[in-house]
Amino acid sequence: MTTTTTTYLRNTDMTAAHTINDFFEALGHGRVVKPSDVNGHITAVFIDGMLTGAAYAGVASSLADSLFLHGLDLRSIETTMRFHALEGLAVIPEHQGQGHEEVLLDSIAAHARRDFHADYLLARLDESDNELQRWFEGRDFRVCQQSQALVVDGVPTPGAVGYRDAWKLLTPHPHSTVTTTHLAHL
Repeated sequence: MTTTTTTYLRNTDMTAAHTINDFFEALGHGRVVKPSDVNGHITAVFIDGMLTGAAYAGVASSLADSLFLHGLDLRSIETTMRFHALEGLAVIPEHQGQGHEEVLLDSIAAHARRDFHADYLLARLDESDNELQRWFEGRDFRVCQQSQALVVDGVPTPGAVGYRDAWKLLTPHPHSTVTTTHLAHL
């Protein structure tokens, strides 16, 4: 059995972007890859030439809206570029739990840091999936607890109903600070 990992940066390969979207869609995750996103990156795992896992991340664009609305103006764009959001990670069922998930996540984090100079990798996790939250915590992510909001450079960001935000520091000297606050304090 031959396992290979391939990464596509800046979505320069449109065929790959559509193939990975088909893969995510077949597994019930929708079409998470944004083919026009020049700051996106895909990592795929192939076993004997068959696509068995994929991950996609890009700039956390929703973060820019929150920062801009709180008056950070052009700085919000610079800050946003330091955050990449994991938009999807999936492995076909028969190959889950064999380490492919970790390979995908590690590759996405490494490329976010090296190729896009990201300080943080963000993920939005289903709030009812405690096993998934523990899995991310076991990979050095901090997860917002119930009734907490992610705070970037002093600006609280709106979470999504039914999800918890999680983040991983990718560098020892980030340009932004990330904390949490209780929703009652907003």
